[in-house]
This record gives sequence, C-alpha cells and structure tokens, in this order.
Amino acid sequence: NTLINNVFSNVQNLVKTYLGAPSVQAVYNDDQLSDNTFINNTFVNCHCGLFIGGGRRHVARGNVFINTTTPVHVDDRGLSWQTAYCQAPSGHFWTELQGLNYTHAPYATHYPELLDIDHPCVPVHNVIEGNRY
Repeated sequence: NTLINNVFSNVQNLVKTYLGAPSVQAVYNDDQLSDNTFINNTFVNCHCGLFIGGGRRHVARGNVFINTTTPVHVDDRGLSWQTAYCQAPSGHFWTELQGLNYTHAPYATHYPELLDIDHPCVPVHNVIEGNRY
C-alpha cells in the first residue's frame, strides 16, 4: 500500500481519557503490518503522524510534520508483548503464514522477501529519511 501527497490535519484526542495514554494516530500500521510506503504526505496538528507497530519494510520519505507531537513512532512489539505470536513454528503469525503456502506462487512470486525472513518480528528494513519536522 502506498500513501502519496495526502494531508492529515487536526488528528488529536480532544476528550479526556481515564485509562491509558491519550493517543490518536493519523496513520496506524498495527501489529506487524509491513511493507507500506508513505511519500510526500503532510501532517498538521496531529498527536501521532505515522505509527509503525512493529512492522518491517516500511518507507517514510519526504513527509512534512507540522505541530505534530510524535511525528513517527516505531516500536518492537514482536520482541515484547507479541513474542509468543512470533515463535516458530507454532506462533500465531507463523501458522498463518504457513497456511498461505508462501513458498510457492503466487506469494513467492509477488513477495520474494517472504522466502528469507530474517529476524522474525523484529522491525527491520524500515527506511525513514528525508522527512521535515
């Protein structure tokens, strides 16, 4: 998926929260979601501009963050509270991947990086460059 030349404005929590931390994300990549590209987007008055929840191979380039509390957030949830999901061969993420028969077409053809998954559930190969804060 690719987001290019979008404007996200006034993405903030204005209501008092009683549990947890008040956080609203303009773009939210949840639970190891991977391989998305974000180019030349503008984030204005946002609590969190771009949220990467443990995923890999994201590209964030040329984005502009104006009055954004957390422009880009990247975490390593695959190494903390999602560790059990990431354990080969019986973790949930591994069993789901095996169910796709990912070593054969069409998955192996369209997503060759799946054939050599290095450092499972580690947020590697993300490129965050050329953004303005």
